[in-house]
Amino acid sequence: QASNVAAEIRVEGNAGYFKPYGDGGIDFSATAGTGTSEILDDYEEGTWTPLISQDGDGAVPFTSVTQSGAYTKVGNLVTVTCLYEYSGIGSVGNNFAYMGGLPFTAANNSIYGYGFSFFEQSAFDTKSYSIAALSNAAKAFFQYDNGGGTLYVGTPRMVGNTFPSAATVRFTLTYIAA
Repeated sequence: QASNVAAEIRVEGNAGYFKPYGDGGIDFSATAGTGTSEILDDYEEGTWTPLISQDGDGAVPFTSVTQSGAYTKVGNLVTVTCLYEYSGIGSVGNNFAYMGGLPFTAANNSIYGYGFSFFEQSAFDTKSYSIAALSNAAKAFFQYDNGGGTLYVGTPRMVGNTFPSAATVRFTLTYIAA
């Protein structure tokens, strides 16, 4: 009988209402219907292990010292935080370097997730760094601006030898999961 009572709980207000959804979750629809776009049925928190490497999957990795990441997923929206310290860029050279290990594959569309990253290093650096989720992959790429408004390194991903030789990378990135 408890499940029947729960199915009938409904909280109303001036702007609409929400009620429990049959298979778990919350239905935020203002009117009765069959659509699922107003159903919130997925929430998750966890950790992930970041890794900067040539392909984002571990080939030719940076020399990592600290790898720490956390995430929150609400519906299909994922927000990740990262602390990644490295002491060398390995032999990535002029190849693209990616941040791999994201907890969920990004959606396959032209809407990239986007975030700002910060590179802590001993040498003064005037560049402004950002990070974007790669469509249809569980990895991201970095970009930088040299301070003059010019976004560097074609297509616009950074290659290995454009990274500081050693640094601590911190970022928050929000993207849509597949």
